[in-house]
Amino acid sequence: MRKLHCKIQPFIVLSLFCLTAVAEDKESLDVIAARDKQLLTELEDLKEAYKYVKSASKIPLKERDAPGIVTVISEEEILNSGARDLVDVLRLVPGFDFGVDVENTIGVGVRGNWAHEGKVVLLIDGLEMNERRFANLFLGQHYPIDHIQKIEVIRGPGSVMYGGFAKLGVINVITKSANDLQGISVVGRYGQMAKSNGHRNINFYAGKKLTEDMSFNVSGKVGEAHRSDRLYQDAFGTEINLANTNTSSNYLLNVGFQYKDLALRFFMDDYKVESSDRFVAIDNNAMTRDFKTYVFDLKYQHELAENLKLHVNFDYSNQLPWVTKAYLDGKTRYTNALLTQRYLGGARLDYAFKDTLKLTGGLEYSHEDFKNLAGQYDDLHTKDFYMQKLPTYENVAPYLEGLVKTEWTNFTFGLRYDYHNTFAPNFSQRFVLTDSFGDFHYKLLYNKSFRIPTIENAILSTTQLIKPERNKSYEIELGYDFNKNLTFNVNAFYSISKDIIVYGISPANRNAALGQGQEYYNANQKIESVGVESELRWKQDWGYLTLNHSYSQFVNNFKDFQPINQITNQVVNSNLALAFPAHKVTLNTHIELTPSLSINPSFIISSSRYGYNQYDKTGTLLILHKYPPEVLANVYFRYKNLFFKNLELGIGAYNLFNANHNFIQPYNSGHAPLPDKSREIIFRLSYQL
Repeated sequence: MRKLHCKIQPFIVLSLFCLTAVAEDKESLDVIAARDKQLLTELEDLKEAYKYVKSASKIPLKERDAPGIVTVISEEEILNSGARDLVDVLRLVPGFDFGVDVENTIGVGVRGNWAHEGKVVLLIDGLEMNERRFANLFLGQHYPIDHIQKIEVIRGPGSVMYGGFAKLGVINVITKSANDLQGISVVGRYGQMAKSNGHRNINFYAGKKLTEDMSFNVSGKVGEAHRSDRLYQDAFGTEINLANTNTSSNYLLNVGFQYKDLALRFFMDDYKVESSDRFVAIDNNAMTRDFKTYVFDLKYQHELAENLKLHVNFDYSNQLPWVTKAYLDGKTRYTNALLTQRYLGGARLDYAFKDTLKLTGGLEYSHEDFKNLAGQYDDLHTKDFYMQKLPTYENVAPYLEGLVKTEWTNFTFGLRYDYHNTFAPNFSQRFVLTDSFGDFHYKLLYNKSFRIPTIENAILSTTQLIKPERNKSYEIELGYDFNKNLTFNVNAFYSISKDIIVYGISPANRNAALGQGQEYYNANQKIESVGVESELRWKQDWGYLTLNHSYSQFVNNFKDFQPINQITNQVVNSNLALAFPAHKVTLNTHIELTPSLSINPSFIISSSRYGYNQYDKTGTLLILHKYPPEVLANVYFRYKNLFFKNLELGIGAYNLFNANHNFIQPYNSGHAPLPDKSREIIFRLSYQL
């Protein structure tokens, strides 16, 4: 609310000035009054629109009515927290945690499950960010957060809405539009650890409403960062100082244009990760992986009748992920250059019959092809299968979603059928009951979701033809509003996944010298998990407090995810998966010391975790290590309108107590835990024109 007041303050001052200058001109007064009334109307519309969740359903609904377990994180909450990137923001969400994959890449875990490989979809302004070669989602020191209006996180399946990469969850990032910022904003960020800099970023945003029907916005980021400044020891005992290696850099551009009902968007992301940790063993010749994404998006909507609206969309994405850049024999060498291209088009109709029945349905078609670009590079070891004719993937997906409101409950259903030209078809379903009784609300959810295989899943599969990963999920949420400032929600889930797609490196072929071995995908396993999540939110004039707790455990788990004493071949804890804690408690607070100055402490407390950290003396068996409970404490001071209006300064410390936190590999493939950053002193300076 305070932010919204700040947005209209310049207009109020201008109106008062005009009123004084033309006090005797009644016609001018009428004009000014009309403009003020229109401004207040637009403000109320903006406030009302913010209450609606866009990610859980194609039918906009408020958070307590949305057919999903939803966490909404506002722009003010992100800025108050002092978060450095999306990892810091998502750590505050119940059930979210992070692990290391390979080569200095960090991925997400959801409710104890390793979700990095295409099991959670990340959307930025509706554009899918998962790369389509392995379906990986790279979050560490990557996407900027200074341009965000809000983030909506669905903790649970989203395949009915988003198809084959939303089996376990959805992260929907909505950036600012021209209406949110009429002007230019520039943000500089810097972080300093004890032995090296943590990050150095410049972010910018510009938006302007050119006419009543036309607007334009552009945002971007240029930045670089170190993963850590601590010592990394691989599973063979070799050490390297990460203060001198394992950097990342990012160049990002997001351009949007809107004219009436037509919207265009172009998104460019160039993300580079340097790694000495490699797959298993340290390689002193640091290697760089390039991840490039280009997306063009067109959307059009038109009201055909009073309660009937047409939506048409077309996307083209061009990705070049995992391209290797290495320095060998005094030359720069490239390998693994596989281009993926996808054309996605669709149309849907929205129909509303008063408030009692709302329907939306449509058809989506995608065409995906792959091209080996190794011939354009000095390629050292392109695999034979890249030289073969690569397949073309096509998918047709009709879908239908509906909301039926009755006196005793609200019933939401979703149906989607994905027919793929290579893999087995999938029928996703969602049935949800929601309702509110005064201050109390409930949600009952049943979901069937899936994870579609990618080209690398098929190529490296240990089976003749890899299957889509399938999931059933049962969820319940109960919530109570004690008053307008104090709310409490609790939810429980039970999830069953079959034919899970699991990446690994064959132990028999792991090579200490090369730091890698024979890659493979296993896809014939089943896992079951259960858990409980709760959250308390308290808002007052002085600020707010958010306290949440998440707990998850496995009823049935795959051996590559289990903590096993490989010497005795005994499962140490059958209820836990590698890398992730059973319990996580998060406390996030915002305290306004003055109208301009606030202090924002946050605490993330995790229970013990398991991970493999080294080989035994024979060099064949990995030794399991139990990592004790941890506290990640952060504090951030935010000073708005420093010296003059719209100049903002932030100073804080992340990992305040210098906890020895590590990113653990969530599957058994020989990568030792990768150190997270030590204590980092952070500075943020922003100015809005």
